[in-house]
Amino acid sequence: MMLYYLKAVTLAVIQGITEFLPISSHAHLILFRWFTNWEPLNLSFDVLLHGGSLLSIFFFFHRELLTILREEKRIIWIILLSCIPTFIVGAVGEEFISQYLNTPIVISIMLVVVAFLFLFVENKPTGKRNWEEVTWKDAILIGLAQSLALVPGISRSGITIVTGLFLGLNRSGATKFSFLMSIPALGGALVYELLKNHIKLTLTFPPAALLIGTLVCFIVSYLAIKYLLVYLQKGTFKPFAYYRILLAIVTIILNNER
Repeated sequence: MMLYYLKAVTLAVIQGITEFLPISSHAHLILFRWFTNWEPLNLSFDVLLHGGSLLSIFFFFHRELLTILREEKRIIWIILLSCIPTFIVGAVGEEFISQYLNTPIVISIMLVVVAFLFLFVENKPTGKRNWEEVTWKDAILIGLAQSLALVPGISRSGITIVTGLFLGLNRSGATKFSFLMSIPALGGALVYELLKNHIKLTLTFPPAALLIGTLVCFIVSYLAIKYLLVYLQKGTFKPFAYYRILLAIVTIILNNER
């Protein structure tokens, strides 16, 4: 019985930390289950974990969201536009990605590729535009970058923040826009899974474990958003890049030993 609670809390912490830090939640959940031979609790639990992360965005950015609804309605359409490429690629390429790209080697390669992007962007001058100044062109390009994050190891937040920086957004602006565009992205993914799998919340494990896991994911996600925004005011992407490279090396070594 206690194993259910341990799994619920552990996976919730991993999801909460890695969903918004630029280190790929998808990769971490796959690798963790691969390293430990833990099977998912069930698909309903995975969906609820993402729901916990989504809820944390609403709580953290509730003032910005109210401002957008009242004064910046243009941003609503820009955010929705940025998610169209992800919805298309997800619908068309889901089966291919799940069958051929959810592997330790592919994950390791993507971890390293994006790590070098992080190191490269550190040598670029910082842009000056804030998230309210995102253009339609920016939205399309950042949206295309977000669609690449369907491949585990890339990181949705990482690739969208870096793309925003390349386009001239400042660190705070690129990060906030990345988080805001995750609302329809995560929300769309939840709806898609519900419709595709006709998920009913059949509880094959204690209901309390499900509730605790979702709550833990919400709290950890909220803290991850808060401290990443604070960190990026003065910090760099280098620690995340080095961590990604280290994780890729460990993954390759363990994969070769199996």
